[in-house]
Amino acid sequence: MTWNLSTQYEKRLVAAVIVAEAGGEGYKGMQAVAEVISQRSIEDHFTFAQVVLDKRQFSCLNNVHHSDLVRRMSQRETFQTALRIVGQMELKRLPGMTNKANHFTRSSEKPSWAKKTKPVAIIGKHSFYRLKR
Repeated sequence: MTWNLSTQYEKRLVAAVIVAEAGGEGYKGMQAVAEVISQRSIEDHFTFAQVVLDKRQFSCLNNVHHSDLVRRMSQRETFQTALRIVGQMELKRLPGMTNKANHFTRSSEKPSWAKKTKPVAIIGKHSFYRLKR
């Protein structure tokens, strides 16, 4: 399947991932996750949807079909906010608070990929990292 940035489904998919990963972190936390998606898009020359669908990158999609995630997250109160953030991503108008981070995790966790590096930003309950890819 080819993904086009103008498709409604892609926007909803990216918004769903943002809500699932950071919906409880407020506007700033959701923007920070959007920045990671945007940074990976730049680095990998992928669309935003290709970034979120890349295997094992976003825990909210582990063992969940993306259409199920979209259906569930679109019912959340923060979904419309996430859609506005996707619009900011498309216009390249995110604030840059994650210092070009391309990974994040809950600050309470320290996965193997983060053990030898320090976060470039901490926003809410998430730590953001800029890893060589």
